[in-house]
Amino acid sequence: MDNDDVLKVSVDYDRSVTDGIKGGRYDWFDPNITDAHFPNTRSVTSSLEVYIVEYGKCMSAKNVLANLDKRNLRPATLQELLAVGEQYPDLQREFPIVALGSVWQNAEGNRCVPCIVGGGSSRGLRLHWIGGDWGGLCRFAAVRR
Repeated sequence: MDNDDVLKVSVDYDRSVTDGIKGGRYDWFDPNITDAHFPNTRSVTSSLEVYIVEYGKCMSAKNVLANLDKRNLRPATLQELLAVGEQYPDLQREFPIVALGSVWQNAEGNRCVPCIVGGGSSRGLRLHWIGGDWGGLCRFAAVRR
């Protein structure tokens, strides 16, 4: 799998988004990242490998998704991203990590995805517009299909 980092992660899909945010102990988070905007679709606890995919160049979400598909990967969901943030809290200080597998559309019609970000001692959970290109520093969380 190229030079991607592979993380062993335990994901509790029954856990609420609110509890996942609390568990991650973020310094700040977007108030639109809620259970209502990102409803749970699974009900199980799983141990899985999360691939942190690096491209090292600007990529559109469409191209990232096509590349993940060719590699038999699917984009991680918010629940999986929250597990990464909680179990590997320092990783997001190195680079933003994006979960393209959970999309929320705001009132203006913009489609947004969750990202964990950081810098220095601060860690956060934000929403980012999916329509533009992602910078070369961004990494994308993905799991095997």
